[in-house]
Amino acid sequence: MSYRHIVFLFAVLLSVTSARATPINEWAIWGPAWSRGGLAVTWLSHEGDVQPQPGDLDRTRGWVGKGEHTWQYLKTDDGMIDWLSSQVPEVSEHLAKASKWAGATVYAHTYIWADHAQPAKLNYAIKGSHRVWLNGDRISDSKVRLQKGWNRLLVSMHSPALINGRERKFATDSNPSNWTMQFAIVGTQENDIDNVRFTAFDPTRTTVLTSDNRPMRMMAMLSRPDGDSPIYFADESVKLRYDLQVGLDEPENKRDRRPWYYTVTPKTITAMMDQRNAGAAQYRITPDTRRFAPDEFKDNLPAKLRLRVLSYDNMPVMDRVVTLTFGAENQGVFEGQQVLELGKLPVNHYRMYTEYLTSDDKVMLRHRPHSFSVVQGPVAKDQDTGPRVLATVGHWLLKKDMDGVLGRMRLLWRSGITRQYKINQGWSTWGLKHDGQGNVTLTPNPAIDQLIDEANRLGITLVGDLSTGYIRTDLLRDGQAMPQTEAEQNAAIAKAKDIVDPRQLVLAPYGARSTPHFGHPAFEKTYEEAARLLVSHYKGRIDYWTGDNETDLHAGKATEQIAEVYATAVKALYRGLKDANPNAVYISPSVCRRNEFTYKLQKFGFMDACDILDVHAHPIDSPDLDSPVIGNSTKEGLGVVIDYLKESKTNKPVWYGELSAPVSHSFDGAAGQVESLIKQLAWAINNEHVQGLSYLVVYNGYDYSWPSGMCNLGKEPLPAINAINTASHLLDGRKKLAPLSHLNGSIQQLRVADKAGKETLLLWNHTDTKVWIKVKSQVQLVDLLGISRTTLTPNSMGMVQVHVGKTPVYVVGRFVQ
Repeated sequence: MSYRHIVFLFAVLLSVTSARATPINEWAIWGPAWSRGGLAVTWLSHEGDVQPQPGDLDRTRGWVGKGEHTWQYLKTDDGMIDWLSSQVPEVSEHLAKASKWAGATVYAHTYIWADHAQPAKLNYAIKGSHRVWLNGDRISDSKVRLQKGWNRLLVSMHSPALINGRERKFATDSNPSNWTMQFAIVGTQENDIDNVRFTAFDPTRTTVLTSDNRPMRMMAMLSRPDGDSPIYFADESVKLRYDLQVGLDEPENKRDRRPWYYTVTPKTITAMMDQRNAGAAQYRITPDTRRFAPDEFKDNLPAKLRLRVLSYDNMPVMDRVVTLTFGAENQGVFEGQQVLELGKLPVNHYRMYTEYLTSDDKVMLRHRPHSFSVVQGPVAKDQDTGPRVLATVGHWLLKKDMDGVLGRMRLLWRSGITRQYKINQGWSTWGLKHDGQGNVTLTPNPAIDQLIDEANRLGITLVGDLSTGYIRTDLLRDGQAMPQTEAEQNAAIAKAKDIVDPRQLVLAPYGARSTPHFGHPAFEKTYEEAARLLVSHYKGRIDYWTGDNETDLHAGKATEQIAEVYATAVKALYRGLKDANPNAVYISPSVCRRNEFTYKLQKFGFMDACDILDVHAHPIDSPDLDSPVIGNSTKEGLGVVIDYLKESKTNKPVWYGELSAPVSHSFDGAAGQVESLIKQLAWAINNEHVQGLSYLVVYNGYDYSWPSGMCNLGKEPLPAINAINTASHLLDGRKKLAPLSHLNGSIQQLRVADKAGKETLLLWNHTDTKVWIKVKSQVQLVDLLGISRTTLTPNSMGMVQVHVGKTPVYVVGRFVQ
């Protein structure tokens, strides 16, 4: 079917429904975000609240690609948007370069004017999975009700890709792609729509520009007054410091990873004016623009700040307007600071919406929502009845300044994580050196001692790194560095594939000179001595050690010769470690794919030279509790993790070192992550083979000085922080009990108890259902963020009824088998 046929059919559909059908042809569009959750990652699954206009900047956090995008202006004659065409180059060109598994999310937003409240219909033709919001409410029916005045319509679409079994088809001259949308607003039989108007620009906002079209830019950060991440304990009074910076110019050499927001960009203003001079004008609204001379910039700074705080379930907490004051100009930027005191708040995750106002209360900019959390507090490890499973991967903890390191430690402690996986991978960070003849020296790093002391004070167990390194194929002896460019790395891999004698290969530990070539007597001695020195020095302070990250990926398409070199080095490390401390535990270098190379590693004893096997997995779907293993979905195109629980000769226990549901896999953004996190943790606790689970929500965060392994926007927590803390209190470290036999067999249930005998029952099901549970007394229903929802009192038969669905729920009390 041709493009013109599709447009014709859509027009016929409109004419049959109503003679007054009007295509919605003016939009602000945003994307692509390399994330199935899109803006839900930072809007915390409330992205329907967004009120953008062209020129606004919004950030997301996906797997790869840009973390920020500007809302763009788009007008089409018939209202059709083809995301994989030259019509939207920002999306189509980026997606053409993306990995096939990644997928993407895009948004389209517009404002609709109605003279009075009235029913209407939204007719739309969409190719691709999508979600639609009207005035912040998710809708699934074409019949809607417009409120009097301005209405906000938001559409989110997920791209077709191999991740969900549908290949992308880009548009051609004669055919559209398989990723399109077309909307029209239509009157009902009882009510014709008249005087309908659309605009992509926020009609309640004043756009502030200099006379020479320079946009005002603003940036805000939320933190505790002590500078730490804004996470509070339930009995603490919440104080927040809101820092605001306002400027005009942003030189590229001063640009950092924190997001600047703009009133509107010059490029967008130009495009807006050009496009608004063409075509029928009755459906477009000219934005309110206020201009000033550049030397009047200070007089046009925001005068007021409106703050609205809502709980995760949209309950209002605060609505306040404060006067803004700014200090003296510093390199073209004015800075203001406001300390907000909210008092004691219950456990919950909170969102703060901010608007910058002029002196006459006109909105200048709506900033992204900020967030803070109130959690139960740190975990009391002395109450544990069993080993803790939940950990986090630092990637790596010891990076940059020591203050940042200790801040990350406190963040982990606040979040309920008491096991930190990986300190730092570099030999130079540890103070290890070798002379190329098998002789190794250690100059201890005082920063690591400080880190260990802080971990001991907080009750956090650290896991150290014993790096194996990377293969060098240049065969030089002058200490040449690892190839840096992609072309150089590909050439090195190609050269390695031609090597048939492993003795020609050189291994370079991270942060150290290359070792003697494989086969030289000093090769194995170097690794043995390094492990012996390091483990001996930290005996009793660090008793868990591990190796390289994802060896099977970072070794490239490796050969049997490379597998032999890696396996030999790991076996030498293991011998040195056990010689220094027989009680030390070695977690293998991690692997994450089922491929020929992982089997070659296994052939040479790589998996046997350890106490625990480290497997990384990023499953799209969370497991059932009886799943034998968690692995990458084949839909990713990455294969699946080796089933070590069955295939390892020694059937070793497993550490799932990077088990997560990255936001790039979660259609529900942050909320989907929380759900997946708890299910995977429950699986790990339920599986006797699993010794540890390191949960990465997203790699690092927006502020790269905080690589804590959790999803932060700057230092602001997202709901996963609350979920981790709640699970640490209710699930992790507790004694596993037998499941309740009277529950339906399809119900997923994990039952644990603390030292006092207080039980927690975690329940979920693939479909919504209601279950009866036998209890000894009243029980509490607690959601995944630790919020107590309700108290259930048993009936005359000693039973309570609980609604169970896809999202897990905690039932806390005492139960009857």
